[in-house]
Parts: sequence; C-alpha cells; structure tokens
Amino acid sequence: IFCEGVTKAHVPAVVIGKGVLYEELKAKYPQIKFVGWKEKKDMVPYLKQTRCFVFPSTYYEASPLTPLEMLACGIPCIVSDKNASKDIIEEGKNGFLYDGYQSDALKQVIERCQEDDLIKTMNTYIYQTFDTTKYSMDNHIRHLKEIYQSILNGGD
Repeated sequence: IFCEGVTKAHVPAVVIGKGVLYEELKAKYPQIKFVGWKEKKDMVPYLKQTRCFVFPSTYYEASPLTPLEMLACGIPCIVSDKNASKDIIEEGKNGFLYDGYQSDALKQVIERCQEDDLIKTMNTYIYQTFDTTKYSMDNHIRHLKEIYQSILNGGD
C-alpha cells in the first residue's frame, strides 16, 4: 500500500528496512529508493530529509515505537488506521490517519502534506507538545508497578 500510494502521489520515497517482500517490491517500484536495514546512527541523513514518516502497518501492534521516535524528532506521521499508532495521532496536528487498506487514501494524505505551511505548522506543534518523558523507561516502569499493585490489591 505504501509503494502504491507514494507512486500515485508522484513523490520521492525511501524504504528503510528489509522484509520478505524487499526484493519483489524493489523490482516492482524502481522509482522508490530501497536502502535496506539501517542502524539508528545511519538513519540521520534520511531523517534530515524527511517531510513525513509513513507507518503503513495494518497489523494491530501494541505500541509501535517508530512513530513515537519520529514524533520525538519533530516529524509528522502518516499512520494506517489499522494499527495502534492511530492512538497517538492528532489529526492535522502531528500527523494524519488513512484507511490502511486503500492506497488512494494514502495518496490523498501525502498530497495534502505537500503544503509547506502545513508541515511547518505541524513541526512546530510537535516540538511544542511532544513529551518524551511520557514514553521514558522510568514512566513505563512506574505504570507497570501501578498495574501490578492494583492487581495485588484485588483490582482496585
């Protein structure tokens, strides 16, 4: 869906990572840059050029980290409405949702993100509102302890 959507929108795109469809998609979509797996330190040049991050997963994952990492960098996220990342998206403020099964829906959102003023406004909003401490390990452990204590107290 990602490859179809960016192709229909006629925008440059990069796929970072490597899965079972890597070679097939790379051959089918030669206009998309497939760079394979990258270590975090090697992703910096790509992040500096990123207008928006697309997270097209249609699997309901408990809490995908990549969209949070992109928001921490001030990068708006375009997220499939089929995965749990939809819960962190404030439509039009820090990103957009689209029907994860529809490449035309992704294309429409990508086209909307070509507006420079919109992206600048979103970048500013993300930098002003994204709280990295909310997703810290200390906060995660504190919440787990609260859950466990609640269970030990009989579910209070």
